[in-house]
Amino acid sequence: MKLFILPLLIIFIMAPAGINSGPTPQARAEHLIRGFLVTKGSYMALYFSDIDTAFKTVEEEKGFQELSSRVKAYQDSTEMFSRIDITKANFYYNTYKKLNLQKDSMRIHYDPQPLGYLMIHHFQLAGDPWTDSFILDFNISNILKIKETIE
Repeated sequence: MKLFILPLLIIFIMAPAGINSGPTPQARAEHLIRGFLVTKGSYMALYFSDIDTAFKTVEEEKGFQELSSRVKAYQDSTEMFSRIDITKANFYYNTYKKLNLQKDSMRIHYDPQPLGYLMIHHFQLAGDPWTDSFILDFNISNILKIKETIE
């Protein structure tokens, strides 16, 4: 019985080491970003951050953007009518305050949703140093967004 258990134990210990699951998400993300940047000119990678989850911000939400533009319009109208018609200016100001409170409430209670993966990359392109944030889809097959990162 002991002779039978020993070979089984060796198989169970050694088997996981032989399984190749392919490149890691980190390696796949680096490869995708490198492939994109190589097409833009003379490229040299310097540093990749660890892959992380990217979340939507409240400023990217359509409802928040619409509310922000309404708040700005009522603020402008308040200023415009403050010298001409105080009653109208007060009406616009009260509406502005109400909309601004809604906007603040939306910002405070915002529940960010995952957008994809985030990776920060330091590199040189045509001899110039760059640091950009790349947002990738969860399949790591497309670059959704690129933002220049200021250090």
